[in-house]
Amino acid sequence: MLFLGLLLALSQIPCCWAIDSRTLEVDLILPRNDTYPPSPIFPIIFAVQNPSLAEKFQPMISLQVHQVGGNLSISETYKLWEGSNDTSNIRFLTWGNSKFDFEGEFKLTWDLSVDRCHMDNKTHEVNFGRFDELESLFFTTKNGTSPPDFVAATDDDTCDKALAQVINYADLSKVPASESTYGPSCLAAPTTLPKTTSPCNVKINSSAAASGAWILATVSWLAYCLA
Repeated sequence: MLFLGLLLALSQIPCCWAIDSRTLEVDLILPRNDTYPPSPIFPIIFAVQNPSLAEKFQPMISLQVHQVGGNLSISETYKLWEGSNDTSNIRFLTWGNSKFDFEGEFKLTWDLSVDRCHMDNKTHEVNFGRFDELESLFFTTKNGTSPPDFVAATDDDTCDKALAQVINYADLSKVPASESTYGPSCLAAPTTLPKTTSPCNVKINSSAAASGAWILATVSWLAYCLA
């Protein structure tokens, strides 16, 4: 569901550093390896760079949060190809969960999976499958601590600490005509091109954060795009 107020707030965010048009990148903006106050709606924020690339090869975020030494366990998935028909450079995905309203320690794990292929040089057959890579961090909720700072999370001094994963869409393999069910090419196994991430491309300014903060009190999963 799109919220006009939040769209207007985030349209104030200046965009942006040069983004490689061949890569789809997902950055975990919040939380970090840090301590936050318990909250009735705790925000988890991802930024997707070049979201229009998600139309191909079905990239998907899988998210799990487990309480350390406790019983709380949460999992979510987000199919990036759904709603990817926009021309913005950056899309934000915000998940607000009501289950972090007590003190505790939590492990957050997420992966960015995508359809890939591998050419067998001996048989010349193409093997299709999904590739993913896990990232994880720990965060704590404790009374008396400062709430999440959306602006500070994307400051030049801290933005490079964001966990990030990237898919290089230039790394393609030609598919033989006999196996072209998936199209003339497929995304190759990630072995030929470097995986360089650029989370500092994403910036949230103070006016946008203040204008959009109210929405975090009412959302579940919501996706919104920069105009």
